[in-house]
Amino acid sequence: MVFLVLLAISPGLSAHGLAPARNVTARDEPDDGGGVIQVSWDPSESNGIARYDVVRMKGAGATEGIVVGTRNGAQDSFLDEGDKHAIEDGVDYRYLIRAVGMDGEIAKSEPSAPVRASASWLDTTLLANLIAVIVFAAMFFVLVMRGRSGKPLYIRPIDALDSMDDAVGRAAEMGRPVFYAPGLHSVTQPATVASIGLLSRVAEKSARLHTRIMVPNYDPLTWPVAQDVVRRGFIRAGRQEEYDPDDISYLTSRSFTYAAAVAGMMTREKPASNFLFGHFYSEFLILAETGAATGALQIGGTDSTAQLPFFITTCDKTMIGEELFAAAAIVDNDPISRSTVKAHDWFKVALMVLIPAGVAIGMLFDAGILEELLRGLGAGDPAAVASGIAEALRGGR
Repeated sequence: MVFLVLLAISPGLSAHGLAPARNVTARDEPDDGGGVIQVSWDPSESNGIARYDVVRMKGAGATEGIVVGTRNGAQDSFLDEGDKHAIEDGVDYRYLIRAVGMDGEIAKSEPSAPVRASASWLDTTLLANLIAVIVFAAMFFVLVMRGRSGKPLYIRPIDALDSMDDAVGRAAEMGRPVFYAPGLHSVTQPATVASIGLLSRVAEKSARLHTRIMVPNYDPLTWPVAQDVVRRGFIRAGRQEEYDPDDISYLTSRSFTYAAAVAGMMTREKPASNFLFGHFYSEFLILAETGAATGALQIGGTDSTAQLPFFITTCDKTMIGEELFAAAAIVDNDPISRSTVKAHDWFKVALMVLIPAGVAIGMLFDAGILEELLRGLGAGDPAAVASGIAEALRGGR
């Protein structure tokens, strides 16, 4: 009698024992590379659920399967990523949920409908990235066409670039050499490529003014490239007989050893002007302080944000960040190089407009104002439209 009374007043129990989970659904995970299935269910109506075992069955007619995951009694979903047992794309799978009570009692749900995993052609969560790439590519090709048609592509003057010729002229007047350090990265890195482009201008100007140019290299691959660039600069100036390949040397690939060697060369040769362009690390201060101590005029530029404060404090003129690449494009005077710089500038302007707009729209959405505005404009489903706009601005999930 007592047992029947307790059974009647217990809200989570029934005369049939533990209630199973209901409405088990399984679907392919969207926006992935395949091999992942989402499983969800309605919790058991019984109290005292210890856990849910997620059972995967291979084949539309299978009745036995393997446990691929567990969830506690408060959870109602599981993402089967095939961690324990891989999921094959294009194969039918069904799932059932096994509710396990505190006393070990088990109740099995009805199996889900068959589901197949597959790879998505498009990751919609990265749609904003795709749009940005398309917009940037369109800007780039438009500017390339303008440049090749002869229309000027304006890039604002860079003070450090305009001062380079004066620095070489200073060395010619003083009868002392010019030093050029192309950074501590390989020739395959963007900052080194830009530095080599600027080296061509310094080399040609030095040749025209009968000024010795010395280029100590850190990277062995940069060394022959620098030699060729300097040699071509002397040829363009009509002074190829004055070119000395020994002045473009390879020192070492150890950063502080390189800095010490260059500092020694600066002390002995006492160059009138030092050019420090490229990517540098903390040993840059050794180079710059030694150059300043010898009385050299120093012009530098780097893409290393950590070293920029030291460039600004030790160099007479500094190219900050992307100014290094813009200066190389100006010296190169190639439509594609200039178009790349202009496309970056246009894209930055677009981002400067879109970012505040996105923040404002997100704030309006969170405050519920965006939905009211859309309703006032006669949108079909203001809540859905507002949610879609906010999700797109957030770049998906």
